[in-house]
Amino acid sequence: MMSAITSAASADPAVDEALQRFTLPAFWSGFKDQAPFVHPQDRPVIAKSPHGGWLATAAAENFDTFVQSGTLGVGDERFYFSLLPVPYAGDLAQADIFILLLNPGGGGVFDFHVEYRCPSWRERVLGNLSQAVHGMEFPNLNLDPEFCWTGGYQWWERKLRAVAMELVPLCGSYRKALRELSRRVACIELVPYHSTSFNGHKLLEILPSTLQARRYVRDVLLPRAQRDELSIIVTRQSKTWGLPAQEGVPSIVHYTGQQARGVHFGPNTTGGREILRRIRKAGPLS
Repeated sequence: MMSAITSAASADPAVDEALQRFTLPAFWSGFKDQAPFVHPQDRPVIAKSPHGGWLATAAAENFDTFVQSGTLGVGDERFYFSLLPVPYAGDLAQADIFILLLNPGGGGVFDFHVEYRCPSWRERVLGNLSQAVHGMEFPNLNLDPEFCWTGGYQWWERKLRAVAMELVPLCGSYRKALRELSRRVACIELVPYHSTSFNGHKLLEILPSTLQARRYVRDVLLPRAQRDELSIIVTRQSKTWGLPAQEGVPSIVHYTGQQARGVHFGPNTTGGREILRRIRKAGPLS
């Protein structure tokens, strides 16, 4: 069914935008804002995995109990099911640069504090899940200066700072360059659940949310990238994403080796150059 829809999208921009906006969020519409924060289709799979034991205790975790824990998250490879999942970030319909990642990192004190002590942040995370972001000045919340004190902003702003500086002459100021990146850049996680370090490789072939993300990239984004309508930057797990390297297709970038470990987007990296090429080609949105 998806292949037929994708073919229609090639000829009908309205259908294409509908796919871009709703295909992946439609899957996440089944998510309930109730701890443990796991998509209902993922629950039975995770319950049978080594990570499943934490499902029984995740509902009791919050910032107060976290800061009293023995590890404070250090050295803990389990998923944090008491933090909201982040399967994607940014405006999926408007973005034309998609960065593919492994999973939301962190899970430490900062993440628990911002989610349990900052209602406006939590509201934005839930709005991102439902894609209630269209028309926002900074639709990618990780590049919104209002949340400049969060770990997400500090990580992404640092990674994209040099590219943003390159865009200042085009956009007019550093803030406007960040706004342009927030509108144009979306990220998709292979696994949507937070962890301090990742040890869930056995889930990559069976977790429903992972399979849905891979299907979305393959059936919705890949055809458009092949037509040079958008860019895909694969930072981790290229084989698992199922995106083969394609000669003569500059809009699909694969990170390997040290690039994949460091995940940098400076102007001299293949990913940074592609981000700049895409934005300069189309020009700023405003």
